[in-house]
Amino acid sequence: MFSDGGHAMVVEVDPFTGFVTVEKVWSAEDCGTVINPDIVDGQVRGGVVPGIGAALFERLAYDADGQSQTTTLLDYQLPTMDVSPPFEIAHLRSPSAHTAYGVKGTGESGLIAAPAAVLNAVNDALSPFGAQLRAIPVTPEAVVDAIAAAEPVRR
Repeated sequence: MFSDGGHAMVVEVDPFTGFVTVEKVWSAEDCGTVINPDIVDGQVRGGVVPGIGAALFERLAYDADGQSQTTTLLDYQLPTMDVSPPFEIAHLRSPSAHTAYGVKGTGESGLIAAPAAVLNAVNDALSPFGAQLRAIPVTPEAVVDAIAAAEPVRR
């Protein structure tokens, strides 16, 4: 008995500032029997938005001596509702044979899969520059540095 989910995203990348904006999210979740679609939608959003935060903002920084430079939530930069994009959510239904009413959990894949979806969308946006990132968080500095270091794409 497990739930499934997948996500796709469209992002806008400003090549001059390196700032990434998530424009839209498509999510598909299988939580078995859906009892209340609004609550399930909220759980999906509640997993994806922190996944976006993990991909774009959240970073533990240390100085050369190993001392944490991320000492408050102001330094850590948790996502807020201003970075929550529009969602399209599909409910897949494969009821569990092992629970009452066939229900399963939901929302977990948002935090698991969303960071990879953001990174893949950013790399798609960077492909005209010949740039690619391989790690999160996708900070503005990382985007600008990747573009600067990329080999020009010849068409």
